[in-house]
Amino acid sequence: MGVFDKLFGKNKKVEQTTPDIDRMPPMEQFVYRFTQNGGRFLLAQTRDQLAAYLRAVLVEEDLPYYFVIHPDLKALAAETDIPLRLALPPRPSDAALLSNVMYLIRNTGGLMISSLQTGDKPLKELPQVVVFVAQAHQLRPDMHEAMASVNKDFHGQYPSQIRTLTRFDGNAEGAPGKTCYLILYEESGTDPA
Repeated sequence: MGVFDKLFGKNKKVEQTTPDIDRMPPMEQFVYRFTQNGGRFLLAQTRDQLAAYLRAVLVEEDLPYYFVIHPDLKALAAETDIPLRLALPPRPSDAALLSNVMYLIRNTGGLMISSLQTGDKPLKELPQVVVFVAQAHQLRPDMHEAMASVNKDFHGQYPSQIRTLTRFDGNAEGAPGKTCYLILYEESGTDPA
């Protein structure tokens, strides 16, 4: 090792610190894993902030409107003048999907969705950009607890196409390759998702 290397630390090893995920609160664990999987996370605490994020996503992704399925999100979009359409665009790249989720899965950073969120459409036929709105009470520790919640919440009338998205932006083989935003909306007294 040369003198300059010793003086300027050219060969010093830089330790990368990995956060101790197990010591994080449950929602922070989920958010950390969700973003590590390629998802984009936003926190909205007011209806105006949620509307501003929804507009910002359209601008960032250069899209004219949202394709919306869920009735409460249709009402939210209409009340806040968010451009929306109720019919699937001719080409999935012409819009973004705005939907809710069934559950947030803490240990994988995944989103459990079903035909209720996709309008019975296969994932590949939906827009490339998807924006999900969720609330903290939808967080489940793992798939086992999420499926137990499905059994409890749907009393045998299960929606079809239940799946958990865990990779976004094509980060893994078999990934849906969608650009996925999750807006955690925590305004007291309302529940649009």
